[in-house]
Amino acid sequence: MWTPEQLDTWRATHPSKGPARNERPGALERRAPVEWHNLRTHLAFATRQRHPILTADLQSLTEDAMHTAAQELDAEIEQFAGQADLIQITVRYPARVSVANLAKRLRGAASRALRQSHGIRGNIWSNPYYATSINAHQPAGLSRYVQHLEQPVNN
Repeated sequence: MWTPEQLDTWRATHPSKGPARNERPGALERRAPVEWHNLRTHLAFATRQRHPILTADLQSLTEDAMHTAAQELDAEIEQFAGQADLIQITVRYPARVSVANLAKRLRGAASRALRQSHGIRGNIWSNPYYATSINAHQPAGLSRYVQHLEQPVNN
């Protein structure tokens, strides 16, 4: 075992290469996590039995509710397109959030907002939903696809 004098002598002859961890400024401060992923998904939610219940006001309310829910998950809705019976969104989300949880939270927030503001009762959304992963270059093609869906069909 070393005596305090021996330790002092050894420390004097072997200087440290940098400040000790607890001596660095801000060493004990918590750093924000760095996101290394750029995950995106395209989600589509249909109304129950495809009933055309989503008016322009309800689509706007749905969009606001989904934006708020996405922010709580550190996600971002990049695109939102609504029809009377279908909502399609493109979402960027962190790796710690599963697509299933993301869809559940977004649909739940929209359902609560629609029930509280307009008194809609019962299930609003169909149980199944569509989800696919997309890369950073696909949103432009996805925008064209959504615009094509919004065009009326000539019978």
